[in-house]
Amino acid sequence: MLILHILCGFGIDEVASAFVTTYTAVEKRIPRAKKILADSKKLFDTQSPSEFSPRLPAVQRALYLLFNEGYHGASAEFAVRAELCQEAMQLAALLLESPLGATPSTYALSALMCLNKARLPARLDASGKLTSLLDQDRALWDREMVREGLRLLEVSAKGSEITEYHLEGAIAAVHATAPNLQSTNWAEIVSLYDTLLTIRPTRLWHSTALLRSGSEMARRAA
Repeated sequence: MLILHILCGFGIDEVASAFVTTYTAVEKRIPRAKKILADSKKLFDTQSPSEFSPRLPAVQRALYLLFNEGYHGASAEFAVRAELCQEAMQLAALLLESPLGATPSTYALSALMCLNKARLPARLDASGKLTSLLDQDRALWDREMVREGLRLLEVSAKGSEITEYHLEGAIAAVHATAPNLQSTNWAEIVSLYDTLLTIRPTRLWHSTALLRSGSEMARRAA
């Protein structure tokens, strides 16, 4: 929350929306976190694996939520904020430049961002309203960005751990490589959603209900 609020410039309401919690809860937690930071005698050593690695998941989560706010966030003024997506991707790329940050999960997160960003050109209609996957013109999708996402996803598979980013990236890859909605491999998407619910049933980026709704939609389509 502190990363999003201080470094990413999110307001309290935006942080609350990102974490699917209340404004009041965030309003209380952020001052407490600031006090802990202020009372700290030193910053952690970014070159030390023992200090870097435990903090990496929080950084990845913040970057995911930053991208997410741009892709389909809570802004009443803009349905899509491409600049936030781009900023998250640039920060993820910087993380990959660090030997300690270039983990399979970071590659999977970067892959997911690329695969979702590839669909941004078709995400809005002529009036600026969001278009569903069903109505999107796939000819507008950025195929170069899709290829980069698939490359990053392949690199991410070299590790032994499967994370939420791997599974969400795999779901995005199935959509991005399908020539049309009808030929989408919905059975594979259902399987990926089921696995995602299994490995992280209680801490999801939006909410378990949203993930379950996506899984159920895939089941009906299959």
